[in-house]
Amino acid sequence: MIRFFIAICMLILSFGLRAEPLRIAASSSLQFVLNDIVESYVTQTGKPVPQLVYGSSGNLYRQIVQGAPFQLFFSARGELTTLLFEQGVSEDAGDLFGYGRLVLLTDKLFVDDISGDLAEFIRREVVDKNLKLAIANPVHAPYGQAAQELLQSLGVWQDVQHNLINGEQVSQATRFVASGAASFGLVSLSLALAPAIANSTRYVLIDSALHKPVEHKMVLLGESAEAKNFRKYVLHDENALELFERYGLR
Repeated sequence: MIRFFIAICMLILSFGLRAEPLRIAASSSLQFVLNDIVESYVTQTGKPVPQLVYGSSGNLYRQIVQGAPFQLFFSARGELTTLLFEQGVSEDAGDLFGYGRLVLLTDKLFVDDISGDLAEFIRREVVDKNLKLAIANPVHAPYGQAAQELLQSLGVWQDVQHNLINGEQVSQATRFVASGAASFGLVSLSLALAPAIANSTRYVLIDSALHKPVEHKMVLLGESAEAKNFRKYVLHDENALELFERYGLR
C-alpha cells in the first residue's frame, strides 16, 4: 500500500511538472505556412509541438487583452502588436516578418480572363450575373479591411453589397470559394498558394497600391523561453524564411 501510494503521488507530481505547450495565436491567413514551419521546427529541434489557435487578428487581439494565455501572437495587422506594447501586454511592438497580398480567387473551371480591368470584371461577373463574392469580415479581419478598401478604390463597394458573403476570417472566405459557396473571393495569397486550395482554384494578384499594406508582425507575450526560441527560429532559420517566401509573404 505504501509503494502504491508513493507511485500515485509521483504520477500526480509528474503531471504537475509537465510543461504546458507553447500557445500561439495567429491570423488564419497564416495557417498553412505556420503549420509547415511548426513541423520543420519540431523536426529540427525535437521540441514539443506548439498549440496553434487561428482566427481573425482583431478577435485574437481582444482575447489577448482580456487575458487569454498565449505566449506569441502572429498578427496580419501590424498596429495591433503596437497597441499591445502600449498597453503593457508585450515587451515590445513586435517584429515585421512579411507583407500579405490580396488576390481574386475563383474556381479552376472558370475559363474567362480575370486579369483585365478589375472594376469592370466585378460589375460584369459579380453584380450583373448576381454571383457571390466572399471576403473576410472587415470589422476585425485585416484581409476583409483590405478587400473593402480595394472595392472602394474601384468604385464598386456599394454595387456589390447584395453579393457579398462575409467570412468570420479570411480562411472561411477562402473556403467559401473552394467549396463553391461563392463564385469569387478577395482573400490572401498565402491561402491561395496552399496545395489544399490551389488544387481546385485559380487566382489573380491584386495591385497592392489599391489598399493599405497588410503588415504581418509577431510579438512575444511574456517571458516564455520556448516562445523566444520559436520567435528566433521564425525570424532567422533558412527553412522558415523559405516557407514565408513560398507562401507569398516575402
